[in-house]
Amino acid sequence: MGGSLASARYGSGEAERPEAILALIRKGAYREAFPLLKELADREPQSTWGKRALYLLGYTTYQLRELPQALGYYQQARKEYGQLGDYVEWQIARIYIAQGEHLKALETLKGLPEAYPWSLWLPWAQLYSAEELAALGRHPEAAEVLREFMRQHGRGPWASRALLDWARSLEAQGKTAEAWGLYQRLYTSHPASSESEAAWERMLALDPYKALTLPEHDLPAFQSRARQLTQEGRHRQALEAYQAILFWDPQSPEAEEARLQAALIYHGMRNRLRATRLLEQFAHHYPQSRHLPEALYSLGKTYWNTQQNDRGREPLQRLTSQFPDSPWAEKGLYVQGRMAEEEKELPQARKLYGQLLEAFPGGEMVSEAQWRLGWIQYQEGDPLQAAIQFRELSLRAGAQKWQEQALYWQGRALEKAQKADQAAPLFRSLTEEHGPSYYGVLGWQRWQGLVPPETLPEKPHPGPLVLPPDGLFSAERTPTLGEKPLFHLVRARELGEMGLVRDSQKEIAALAALLPPQKDSSFYVGKLYFQNGLYLKAIQTFNTLFQGLSPQERRALSLDFWRLLYPRRYWDSVQLHARQTQQSPFLLLALIRQESAFESTAVSSAGACGLMQLLPSTGEAVFRQTQQGEFQQDLLFHPEVNISLGARYLAQLLDRFEGDLHLALAGYNAGPARVQEWLRRHPGVDPEEFIETIPYEETRQYVKNILRNIFIYQKIYPQGTGIGDREQGTKEGMER
Repeated sequence: MGGSLASARYGSGEAERPEAILALIRKGAYREAFPLLKELADREPQSTWGKRALYLLGYTTYQLRELPQALGYYQQARKEYGQLGDYVEWQIARIYIAQGEHLKALETLKGLPEAYPWSLWLPWAQLYSAEELAALGRHPEAAEVLREFMRQHGRGPWASRALLDWARSLEAQGKTAEAWGLYQRLYTSHPASSESEAAWERMLALDPYKALTLPEHDLPAFQSRARQLTQEGRHRQALEAYQAILFWDPQSPEAEEARLQAALIYHGMRNRLRATRLLEQFAHHYPQSRHLPEALYSLGKTYWNTQQNDRGREPLQRLTSQFPDSPWAEKGLYVQGRMAEEEKELPQARKLYGQLLEAFPGGEMVSEAQWRLGWIQYQEGDPLQAAIQFRELSLRAGAQKWQEQALYWQGRALEKAQKADQAAPLFRSLTEEHGPSYYGVLGWQRWQGLVPPETLPEKPHPGPLVLPPDGLFSAERTPTLGEKPLFHLVRARELGEMGLVRDSQKEIAALAALLPPQKDSSFYVGKLYFQNGLYLKAIQTFNTLFQGLSPQERRALSLDFWRLLYPRRYWDSVQLHARQTQQSPFLLLALIRQESAFESTAVSSAGACGLMQLLPSTGEAVFRQTQQGEFQQDLLFHPEVNISLGARYLAQLLDRFEGDLHLALAGYNAGPARVQEWLRRHPGVDPEEFIETIPYEETRQYVKNILRNIFIYQKIYPQGTGIGDREQGTKEGMER
């Protein structure tokens, strides 16, 4: 028996969590976990963890595909462990299915709705019941079950599978026309599903001519398929669908859209040359198309994105002159303004932004255009005019996203115009109205520098983050739960205790949907996510709650709330690698929170992995500099390794940019080469101005968020105090 397990004490009822066992299961080391679970179940059969061990024995042996053994443990759990009764029944049914015992599976599945009417497994049980009926040759019954299933659950994640099963049951009865219709419905309405390909194969087998000429017979449905594939990011399949539309009816309205969408897909795939060629052809061949404004805008923007401003101006000018009232013309004016800014033609940029504000007073780009107009005036040395623009932007209806930024730079512009007495109240109001946001913190720092010490009140201003001793959410108010919410709560807690976080998350979501839409309910749900190791969901829930609070409520928030919103996960590792790389541990925490929200298995759309979201190529390069042995991508999902490599990479960026944190953070997100390019464009500007000039919105916001995070971490966890992972009562999760 391992040391960690031997040191744990298990009495009746609640006992210490067997972390060593759960860590093995989390890593997929099921064979190593099995004897420890068995020993626990045998030694303490009546304890809470002894009963949970039965369930986990079933879980681990099922993962090892030792089905008879798994069945035995689940059957024991059926008698001893009622808290997850529906999960036990579901797992038993799955084993019967895997073993080909269809009648036993069917009997088990049919018992679920009566015994557990609120179980989240009921839709799956209904679907699997139909599949077992089909396996027994009872196709008419299966088809009726599936018809009813689609009526009740047709919009769920199981819809494509249910359609395929339904079509197969009809085909087995000789109802080929009905079956073909369902196969087509699946193929066109769920094109990104794994079942879509199987449906296409059956369509070809049943009626190859009709299948191959489908675009000719039902062009709108085929167009819908292409659109969904585009939305799902299935670019190559979407291109094939659009090409089929062009082949079958090149003169149709659908064909016009197909040509444009094909060009936009190539743009999304970064094949800008092919995209511009197709857009040029579209603009030439479809001068009367309703899609022409979008095509002209996309063409001009693509040229702008590829630093070909001279070529981009012609389609954008054609757009704004030929379609002056189109929403695409508004965007076209904005892009022309950005082109002029890049080329230092600031009077022309001002003119274009002014045209946009006049022509589209309620448009989508108005706030951003007004911001850029003020920014140009600020850069040109006209701070009073800049302050006017920023003030108008801060008061503009529908411009809440820009309010803090506009207020701060209004203050900076007034300060630049030697009107510090007017700037100081703006900075103070930022602090009081927006709290510890990026601009709230900057406002606090500027206000402190502007107000003479002798004019300060005796009681110092608390700053952007107030931590009252009995603040809002300092004590958890557990909502009164009825039977159904309590059903889900029990399961959420049990699954979370055992580290089965995916199922725990579903149960918490089901519970949340049953609670009244109140602040206390949101806090309760966020705390459940947090306690079960679902940090991303917890942070999202607390953020949503925070956004709905008034400024007064935000200033009344308790330390407990802030520490849940900004947790210190992996604190020991963070401190270790911060010391080794001579960085602040709060910087590493701030970056991890922004990158992954403490989800160690996170993977971005670009392929960045783990807590500090390292690209495999970056991780490998740093690994080879600092460690021996073979690098494997899976190492990036180990918290200790990821933090070590991420901290070293960030330290390298800080060295490269001579300790300038804002540059290092921008380089971490967008790459150091791009930051060097931006520095060449904007030499000598102060850090705050540089951040505003970052051309990528994602990177700009990324840097601001991490700087804000650092401030909050330093405020709520003073050096040398605070609570670690264990005291926060959090749980590591494992994937199913």
